[in-house]
Amino acid sequence: MKQRIIWCFCLVLIISGTYAQGTINYSKSRVRQTLRTYCRTNNWPMSSIKEEPLVTILNINDTLYQPAVFKYYFNKKDQCYQEQKITFCDSCYHKYAKEYIDAKRYEWVKLSDTVYVSKYSRNRRLELHPAAHTIDFFKTFWTKEEYDRMIAGNR
Repeated sequence: MKQRIIWCFCLVLIISGTYAQGTINYSKSRVRQTLRTYCRTNNWPMSSIKEEPLVTILNINDTLYQPAVFKYYFNKKDQCYQEQKITFCDSCYHKYAKEYIDAKRYEWVKLSDTVYVSKYSRNRRLELHPAAHTIDFFKTFWTKEEYDRMIAGNR
C-alpha cells in the first residue's frame, strides 16, 4: 500500500509539472476549468480553488499527497502571466524545479543558481526560491537587445 501511495504521488508530480507550464496566456475562466478538471482527475476531494480579482489559488490539502499551493496571476486583460508553486517539502520542491528546468521547449539559459530565462521567442523566466520552497514561472517582455545583454556570457 505504501508503494502505491508513493507511486501515485510521483505520477501526480510528473503530471502537474507538465500541466502547470501550460496555463500562461490562458483566461481566468480557462485556468479555473483546467484546475477543476485537474483536481477531479487526481481525485483530490480536499483541494480548494479560491478566486480573487487578479489571482486564482489552488490549495492541495489531500492526506494522500504532500500539501502544495499553486497560484495563477492575471493581468487586466484576464490573461495568466505568472504561475507560482509553493511546496512544503524539499523533495517536492526539487522535483517541480527539475521538471521546469528539464522542459526542452524553453531552451533555458542559466543566469544564476536560481534564475533561468528561456530562448527569446518563448519569453519566459524561471525563478527558484529554495529556502521558501517556491518556484515562479513568468511571461516576460524583453526587447531583443535587453535579452542579448542579459544572456551575454551565459550560453
